[in-house]
Amino acid sequence: MLMTARVTVATRTRNRPLLLRRALDSVLSQTFADFELVVVNDAGDAEALDALLEPFLERAAGRLRVVTNVVSNGREAAMNDGFRDSDADYLVLHDDDDSWAPDFLQKTVDYLDAHAEDAGVATRTEVVFERVEGDTVIEESREVLADDAHAVTLIGTMRRSTVPPISFLFRRSAYLEVGEFDGSLPVLADWDFLLRLLTRHTVGFISGEPLAFWHQRLASLGPDGNSVVIAADEHSDYGTIIRDRYLRKALDGGGGIGPSLLVTSLFEDMERSSAESRRQASEFSQVSQLKQAEALEVTKVALLLEIAKLEQQQRDVLQSLDVLHTVAEVALPVVNGARRAARPVAKTVRAGKKVASGIGSLVRAGARVALKSRRGAGAGAGDGAAVHEAGVVSIRPEIVNTPMPLVAAGRPREDARLQGKTPRRVAFYLFFDPEGQVDDYVLHKLTALREHVEHIFVVSNSPISDEGKARLATVADTVLERENKGFDVWGYKEAQEHFGWDRLAEYDELILLNYTFFGPIFPFGEMFDRMDAQDVDFWGITSHEAVTPHPHHGVGSMAGHIQSHWIAVRRDMFLSDEYREYWADMPMITSYFDSIDRHEGRFTSYFASLGFVYELAFPSEDYPSQHPIFDNISLMLDDRLPILKRRIFFHDPDYLDRQAIIGRDVTDRLERAGFPMDLIWSNVVRSAKPRVLHTNFSLLEILPDLEERDATGRELLERTQLGRTAVVAHLYYDELIDEIVDHAARVPGEVDLYVTTTDETKRAAIREAVARRGWGDRSDVRLVESNRGRDISAFFVGCADVLRDERYEFIVKIHGKKSVQDGWNAGQWFKRHLLENLLPSEGYAANLFALFQKHGTLGMVFPPVIHMGYPTLGHAWFLNKGPAGKLLRQLGVSTPLDDSTPVSPYGSMFIARREALRPIVDAGFTWDDFPGESGYQDGTLAHVLERIVSYAAHGEGFHTRTVMNTRMAAISHTFLEYKLQELASFVPYGHAIEQVPYLSDVLGGGPGVAPSPLGALKRYVAEQNPASARALRPAYAVARKVYAQVRSAGGGRPS
Repeated sequence: MLMTARVTVATRTRNRPLLLRRALDSVLSQTFADFELVVVNDAGDAEALDALLEPFLERAAGRLRVVTNVVSNGREAAMNDGFRDSDADYLVLHDDDDSWAPDFLQKTVDYLDAHAEDAGVATRTEVVFERVEGDTVIEESREVLADDAHAVTLIGTMRRSTVPPISFLFRRSAYLEVGEFDGSLPVLADWDFLLRLLTRHTVGFISGEPLAFWHQRLASLGPDGNSVVIAADEHSDYGTIIRDRYLRKALDGGGGIGPSLLVTSLFEDMERSSAESRRQASEFSQVSQLKQAEALEVTKVALLLEIAKLEQQQRDVLQSLDVLHTVAEVALPVVNGARRAARPVAKTVRAGKKVASGIGSLVRAGARVALKSRRGAGAGAGDGAAVHEAGVVSIRPEIVNTPMPLVAAGRPREDARLQGKTPRRVAFYLFFDPEGQVDDYVLHKLTALREHVEHIFVVSNSPISDEGKARLATVADTVLERENKGFDVWGYKEAQEHFGWDRLAEYDELILLNYTFFGPIFPFGEMFDRMDAQDVDFWGITSHEAVTPHPHHGVGSMAGHIQSHWIAVRRDMFLSDEYREYWADMPMITSYFDSIDRHEGRFTSYFASLGFVYELAFPSEDYPSQHPIFDNISLMLDDRLPILKRRIFFHDPDYLDRQAIIGRDVTDRLERAGFPMDLIWSNVVRSAKPRVLHTNFSLLEILPDLEERDATGRELLERTQLGRTAVVAHLYYDELIDEIVDHAARVPGEVDLYVTTTDETKRAAIREAVARRGWGDRSDVRLVESNRGRDISAFFVGCADVLRDERYEFIVKIHGKKSVQDGWNAGQWFKRHLLENLLPSEGYAANLFALFQKHGTLGMVFPPVIHMGYPTLGHAWFLNKGPAGKLLRQLGVSTPLDDSTPVSPYGSMFIARREALRPIVDAGFTWDDFPGESGYQDGTLAHVLERIVSYAAHGEGFHTRTVMNTRMAAISHTFLEYKLQELASFVPYGHAIEQVPYLSDVLGGGPGVAPSPLGALKRYVAEQNPASARALRPAYAVARKVYAQVRSAGGGRPS
């Protein structure tokens, strides 16, 4: 399977032959060969360059091409010339005077293949100081750049970049998303690009030995010089210019990182001043140093006294909180009762409800004032001033949401009820799909919406495939594709502007809704009928309660608000000047937090403060959480909520575990409501990690050995509707044939048996046994051409014709198994784990095949991960993750990879729909694609296919489940429980959502992320006793500085 190069390496050069030869050798010496090298001749001597390249062409083997700029557009613009025609996955700049370690590309590509969440990866870099004498480059010294660095962060990069281009491989998709290098800059375009990238994405870091070498010639001022040396003034000047540009954008209302860049520049000034002070201090006498030590001791005593005062204040605060808590416990039922009593009452009483809903805010506000007073209001913070602690960046007042107004401002309005009318509605549906596919759930939702909406306007923040456009045309009146900028907020803004404000005057209600939910679970009509009777200016389905402090900023509050997946606005409001100005003045949205601050968290309180009245179809105060559509979704479905958020399928399982949110309860309710579950599975399998999906919805089926029946006594498996099955079994050990036939005989319906083996003697013995067991003309015993790839190649190569045979609906893959290399106990348990969880009895097999009949998108079932006797849990990718990601891309499968333990058929036994195997079968593997017996190891094709066969099923729109019988489940669960409690006993938390971050701090969070013991201590105190953590912040700041000094003195973080 031929592919274009995975990496484009761009080298910009102009008449520097001596240095360029070294660069070419560096690139062509890489152990990773799947790259193209683009040499950008930036107005240099073309003939001389051709002559220089000639000796390298044979090594390049067609991977080298030249881009010639007759006139230079600037050194920084030349970077873009090298990448402009690339269609590679990854890009990297290799300047003509720098070099790499031979494994630079291999390690960086492997990292990005394994870390889909990162937009790029940098490596540790060594600065090589050298000089040029004639035709010789002489090395003078070396120095590791930023040897204490362990990550690439936005805050660190805002201060200064320690990521030279030679050390940075990044995704082409990210390059296209954030925009190319700014060619108008004479220097520092790489810093500007990295800043833009880090505001949207994370960047990985490979620690350890340097893989990139940044060569500098301090004495060279001509063509052989470095810009960082000969253009040092420009670097300083343009650093300031870039900061000014970002700051100006922020002050103009465009948001962004400008203020933070200003702060970091101030820190740099402070650091320079501090360095100068240290230089002067080093000149002091021993007596002077002793005086300083005495002064420090005095400071230490003062700090201890201050901590004691803080502790006393803390005790006072806790006593106050106890009192407030008692008041709240008494007041809360009264407040909630007032809310419920007020809802059905007319407009005048509705205002009273607003007052009731604000009582809690008033109490909390009063408490905050009291606590501030207790802590000492004389510190200089007046009304509205923010108290800034060390290291906390202030938040602009306009983006910190205020609570919803208690009473709407007076505003003349007419009765806005739609009850008894035939309202004309227009819906603006925000759509996004990274692959441009329009799944069935979208068509189902919009078809149901059509019963209540006259015009459906679909605005897409992603390109849509031709097939997707044709599908949308069946349910939408208008489809607008737009550039993916401004998030959903600007999608709504441009859709309404495109539709036309004057045209909107023809309608009674507009609806802003999006792709983030499934529905309708229950008819939309029930909700519309209820809300049509409400005299409101705007309404939503659900809301999020107010949160203090603000979850994104840490200060202020996020107001309670209608959630933006559905906001309906009536005529008087959307024709108002205020509504149009709201959208006309909407600044560009540059982040998810921006979209919350400037729209979702603001819309409700803003328009309510202008006197517009709103209501909720399912008010959050009716449910026991701040975010009921997620945390209390089962209760809301019981109340006939018509929508289900997609996020619950791919949210952090540790959160669902902590909140006891049971996904299986949700799907049970959907099935009882008659919602077509296949609409959900066919969508989420493309976007959710299989392990997350498998966990959140408990996709483990524990089946009984006796065949199940329904309430009427009828067997669940409808045998007359069951398609034909092919059992494919590989037997290296022919003495296991009776065991294989025993299991094959338990498969229900019409079954054919295919057995592969490795030599003619075994084939004859197997044929005799198969005939003796009565399979006769329903069997085929095949001799494989090679044992390369063992049972995997025998299946996908030796039986490829069977896997393409449309007579078969199902494929059963089993094989003879001994695992002698793992020891007798472990090997026997592994075989039991596979066969006894797939085909232990006829009744069990019937129950298993009934699952396929019940779930039309179920593509494959297999036993869960083996964990007894094998070190698989948390490590099951072993060396296969990188190759698996590469192969899946070649197969066109976009399902995201699991982090550590893929949901896969370990041991390679499973039952699948034949169509679910299509991507692998159509790849057309041959025997030569598999390594010989000596090369049968992790990272090779057989082990990779074992882990991605389930991903291939997901890529075809099928979901997968694991299966166990009751006895095996009991054995497995008890050992799992023991291992989990044993590990948990070493961690000072009881929930995984707390344990995992703690362990990440203690042990390190993955490649290049070092441990942070102080961070672990801080996290523990903060989560166990937040009030104490606040009081101890000054002491923590001192400890952090001391810890940093200790690390620095020791040469870096502890190993």
